[in-house]
This record gives sequence, C-alpha cells and structure tokens, in this order.
Amino acid sequence: MRVIRLADLPVMVHIRRRDEVLVAVPVRLPEDDILAIASVVLSGDEFAELAGSLDRGHDGRTAPPHG
Repeated sequence: MRVIRLADLPVMVHIRRRDEVLVAVPVRLPEDDILAIASVVLSGDEFAELAGSLDRGHDGRTAPPHG
C-alpha cells in the first residue's frame, strides 16, 4: 500500500488495482478523520496497514472496518 498526502486534495481517494493499493489523503485532514473514513472504504488488512503507516498509528479510538 502506498499512502500519499496531497495539499490540494479535497477528499480521501482509494484506488485498488490488481497488484497495488493507493490511498491519497489531504494534508490537512486530521488522522482521526482519515481513520474514520478509511474504516468505511478499506478492507481490514488495508485499514491496519494505513493505521500503522500514520505517524502516531492507530490508538483504538476509531473502529476497524465492518467487512
């Protein structure tokens, strides 16, 4: 998984290709918001990888994905 932070991006973007997952997030979006959005659109493994790649990691305040 590649996580990219873009200054001009208004929303979080998730692109899943056969061999790669790309998640682009706005620079100014707080990590709690990133994790809240990610819990809806990413698989459990993808969510865990994203949470682990953030500076502070996942602290349990945001629920993991349902599916």
